[in-house]
Amino acid sequence: MKVVLIKLCIGLICVVCLSGSKVFKWTDENGQVHFGSAPTPQNIKSAKETKYSTKSNSSQSLEDVIYGIWFGSIGGQTIRFEVLEEGYQWTKGPFGLVSLGDIIPVSGSWKIEKNRLELIDKKSPSLNKSLLVKKVKRYQMSFIDLKSKQKVTFYKMKPSRENLTEQEELLRGNWRRVRGPKNDKTVGYWSIKDGEISSYSQPQNNYMGRMIHLNPNDIETKGNWKIKGENVIISNVAGFKHKTHKTGKIEIWKLDSLDHRNALLINRSSGERVFLKRKRTK
Repeated sequence: MKVVLIKLCIGLICVVCLSGSKVFKWTDENGQVHFGSAPTPQNIKSAKETKYSTKSNSSQSLEDVIYGIWFGSIGGQTIRFEVLEEGYQWTKGPFGLVSLGDIIPVSGSWKIEKNRLELIDKKSPSLNKSLLVKKVKRYQMSFIDLKSKQKVTFYKMKPSRENLTEQEELLRGNWRRVRGPKNDKTVGYWSIKDGEISSYSQPQNNYMGRMIHLNPNDIETKGNWKIKGENVIISNVAGFKHKTHKTGKIEIWKLDSLDHRNALLINRSSGERVFLKRKRTK
């Protein structure tokens, strides 16, 4: 008899899982556990709601993940989207003003209504946006702009990782990109931090005590990285080149050589070779 009851309970749970409905669990006077879409009147006080859903565990609610700085792209333009409790800032590229939110105050407000994110610009109502939510994860969220009908996917930088490998510790730091092993001419810079990587084509400029980038070609990419085997895997969160933006793209680079002063990375897809030299310190 117990075996039959268990099978019936499992079957009921499976049916509810497929429908995405709520399931209630309660124990009757005889100690028997029950599952159902609603408890019986006499057991309503002891019933506890148990949620079963067909959604992936990686999915989260928009309210849980929306706060912070996000990067995305529409029509080849990089977008920096910062969401705070009191408002938001939506800034289009391509440019390297990644610290713009530290200088210009937030002026817009936002709210979530059912499956839409409403962005309200107080000064220019014509700039209001209504974004239909398509996908929400911890470091990624996708929308459809109901006005332009364009899809936009935003990515967020992941927090710094702990327990870096010996290779990762060695690769971490500030590097100059040079033309070749025997040509020391600087053609760019790579900044590699714990879990975060940025590449620049020009030196950084200092403005009001903050490191920002006034030249549209200063910043090329910004993303997360890790070493797996002999490869450096870069998950590009933001790309700031108008024609070659890399937002959301994955790049795999072969770590051909690495020591305290030099590194050589070869792009597995394009064959591009990047020669790095440890940046001089004053």
